[in-house]
Amino acid sequence: MTKQQDEYARKRRNLQEYQKAVNKAAKEAAKLIRDADPRYKDFGAIPMVVAHVRSPAGKNKALMRLVDLIMEDKTCEKTNTELLAKVQKEFSDTPLSASLWSQKRKGYFIKNIQKRIDGKMQNPISVEGCKSLSDVRRRFKVAYLGNSRTITRKATFMFSKDAVVVNGKPHSFVRKSAKGKAYKIIRFKRDSITYEIRAKALAKLLSTTR
Repeated sequence: MTKQQDEYARKRRNLQEYQKAVNKAAKEAAKLIRDADPRYKDFGAIPMVVAHVRSPAGKNKALMRLVDLIMEDKTCEKTNTELLAKVQKEFSDTPLSASLWSQKRKGYFIKNIQKRIDGKMQNPISVEGCKSLSDVRRRFKVAYLGNSRTITRKATFMFSKDAVVVNGKPHSFVRKSAKGKAYKIIRFKRDSITYEIRAKALAKLLSTTR
């Protein structure tokens, strides 16, 4: 078990114990109220208190700072990882993980993002309908770049029997099959998302762009 998994398991156990304590306290409070007033002697109560892990101090400020960086990145060239690293550096006491991009956000949080955008942009971009920070970033990318953009990158590709080497970094081939036919792919991860590309298709594309 990794350190992160161990910490998650510890918090989960503590949360379960806390929930039991909250339920017990709620039952006792309901009994005290009932016993103190005869009008309530025929009533019972089912606790509806739900325990949860509190967000780390400063997390909301960190998330709003991330929104600021999304607004500032008008070329959309920075990756989610780079933006998050910058915020983490500024809020070093607040643990942030890549999963925060895909986490579903409450309606009030999206409204707070819209208020921040409205207060900082001359021509505000609407984030209505967004459910996560990833949705917000995609909305800005479309607004800044439209549905298409030109990206210029220099890269070297070397193909071998077992891998393709991109700028000196090897990506081993993984064999897959579909409808009885086997083929090779390369798999890589970026911004916490795993991508797959067919090796043959990549080689064909590169051969037509010489």
